[in-house]
Amino acid sequence: MASNGPAVNRREFLQTLGILCGGLTLASCGNSGGGGVDGGFAGPVVPSAWRYFPLISTDDALAQGDPGPASFPGWAMLNQRSQVLFQVYDRNKATALYLADLDFSAGAPRLAQLQKILRDGDTTADGEVIQRVEACCLNNRGDVAVRVMTTKGFQRIYLALAGQPLNPEVKFGDSTPGVEDGRFAQSLGDFELLDDGSLVLVGHYYTSKYAAQGLFHLHPAGGSLLS
Repeated sequence: MASNGPAVNRREFLQTLGILCGGLTLASCGNSGGGGVDGGFAGPVVPSAWRYFPLISTDDALAQGDPGPASFPGWAMLNQRSQVLFQVYDRNKATALYLADLDFSAGAPRLAQLQKILRDGDTTADGEVIQRVEACCLNNRGDVAVRVMTTKGFQRIYLALAGQPLNPEVKFGDSTPGVEDGRFAQSLGDFELLDDGSLVLVGHYYTSKYAAQGLFHLHPAGGSLLS
């Protein structure tokens, strides 16, 4: 079928594709110099909407005398208050969550006021021992929600309002909003922490007559079953 557009041969197509992919993916590889990484490849720098700055490495210390980081699982969350929540696999082979402010006073951002949120092996305010930190979420107020597995084999979600300690938010056997005689089961799924401090949660639940999975909105005023 004939085309009315400009002809592009295979070599030109691959060259253009390589430039685009190089500008997007190699930017995260960094370089041997300091400062931010604007991204590029072997050749002229490709304009990029992103700039990268080193914040923490495996050579750095952590808060409160905790073991240093052995690796980073590969994700971090940044909110509109310039706070970053990130996960660390430390030198004692434990997973931990840390929250820090980003300080821009020196031009390039750096971590400030680094604090541990939770670590494998910690005991929570309600007496549970954490076997594994599984997932977390940060909102724009600075609240943090964490899903964990306890040493008793139950999943729980804890919530820390900005600047406050973690408190249990959802656990096995809690009443489910919008479901008569409903109780949360052992398995808690994906969740999102909204900016008002409420949670949207996928969770299994049961009643005296049946078991099911639902999407719940949980907030201090009560909550609802969304689907």
